Amino acid sequence: MNHRNTVFGLALVGSIALGAAAHAATLRFVYKGTVIYTDHSLSGVEVGTVFTGTFSYDTATVADYDFGSSANYTNLAPHQFTATVAGHQISSNGVSTYVVDNFGGNVEDGVTISGGYPMSVDGGVFENGSLGLTVYSGPGQTGVLTSTAQPLNLDVKAFNAGNTLNYGWVQRDGGQTGGIIGFTIDNIARVCPVSHEVVSTQGGTFNATVTVTNQGAQPVSGWSVQWTYKSATILAKIKNATIAQSGFKNFTAFPLPGSKAIAPNGSVTFSFMGTKISGLPVLSGMTLKMGGQSCTLP
Repeated sequence: MNHRNTVFGLALVGSIALGAAAHAATLRFVYKGTVIYTDHSLSGVEVGTVFTGTFSYDTATVADYDFGSSANYTNLAPHQFTATVAGHQISSNGVSTYVVDNFGGNVEDGVTISGGYPMSVDGGVFENGSLGLTVYSGPGQTGVLTSTAQPLNLDVKAFNAGNTLNYGWVQRDGGQTGGIIGFTIDNIARVCPVSHEVVSTQGGTFNATVTVTNQGAQPVSGWSVQWTYKSATILAKIKNATIAQSGFKNFTAFPLPGSKAIAPNGSVTFSFMGTKISGLPVLSGMTLKMGGQSCTLP
C-alpha cells in the first residue's frame, strides 16, 4: 500500500531540500486520526488504533513556486512533523506544504503536509521514509481555502473529497510495498500558545496566571491577550503586565512599557488576584494576538 507523494496526478514535494528560513509567524497544529491500514511491523498497531501527532509551519515562508492555483512551501527545521501510535514515536524534521485553491480538477481546495527526509521511527532511521497527511475538497467545493497561502486553520469537516483523497501515511520508502501505516484524518486543531491557570483560591478571592509563549524563530515584543469570565470579577495585584478591564467580565492584557521581547521558544507569565463576585470565574474565551497573528483557545 503506497500513500506517498502523489494523489490524483499532482506532483507533490515530499522531501525537504530548499526553502526560506523560518520567521516569527510560526503556527503549530495537533491532529488525530484512526489507523485503517497496517503492515504489522509496529507492535500494537491495529486497524482502529488512534493515531495522533503535531506539525508546524511558518506563514512567512516564501513559496518555492506559486502557479496561481497551486503553491509549495518548504519549512526548514526546527519545524517538524511528528506522530504517536500505540506508544511508537515517529518524526521527520522540516515540513513541506503543498496548497491548492480553485484547482478545478477532481479537487478544488486542499493541502498536503509532509515531513522531510529522513524519517525516524522509535529512534531507527528510514532514509527514504515519509510521514504526512492530505485533505481536499471535492469538485465545485470552492471557498474552503481563499488563496494558496499556507492555511491559518484547517477545518477537516470542510474538506469533503472522501477517504481516497483525505488520509495520512507512514512509509518506509516510495515503493508499492513501502506502506507502514495508513490513517484517516479525524481532526486538525491549531495550537494557541497561551494558557490560563487558577493557582489558588481563598474566601472570595482567587490567584491566576496567564502564560504567553513565542513559538516563532524571532523575538516578539508586541502581544495582547483578551479574555472573558462568565461571572463578574474584579482584578487586583496585577504583576508583569498591564490589564485593561471593560465592565466586570472582559479583560485585555499588554506587556509593561519597556518589557523585553519574548525570545524564540521563550515565554512570559503575568499574574493577578481576582475578587469573585458570584463564584469562581469560568473562562469563556481567550484570544492571543502576537507577531501579526491571532488565535483563540477552544
